[in-house]
Amino acid sequence: EMVEDALCLFLQRLKLNSQTLSGLARTRSSFGLAWLGTFLFTKNKALGKVKIELPNGIDLSGTRGISREKIYLILDHLPASIEEMTLGPIVLKGDALPFFLCFLDRLEDARQRGQRVLRLTRFA
Repeated sequence: EMVEDALCLFLQRLKLNSQTLSGLARTRSSFGLAWLGTFLFTKNKALGKVKIELPNGIDLSGTRGISREKIYLILDHLPASIEEMTLGPIVLKGDALPFFLCFLDRLEDARQRGQRVLRLTRFA
């Protein structure tokens, strides 16, 4: 429990808003911190530990030096508070499109099972 408390405190102090999360996720040097933040959002919710303000959007356009597989690690852990998403060609074009369609299918499956998942009101 001490480790869980420490991780939740870390998340609270990180104060990841939409702009900060987007900025961290765009570059290779800070991508791991963005992923950790999204993972901790999920973990924190499951534990019901700390009340934090969740981001309402993410902008992954202009992502450089990060594989689409790694980008989907973040997408798969986004909190349900996300309503706006901007994605770049690395996520949507060519052989990346099937990954995106699988992501949307996973969201729909989770929604049908009654899980609270993100509902995009704006997508670019």
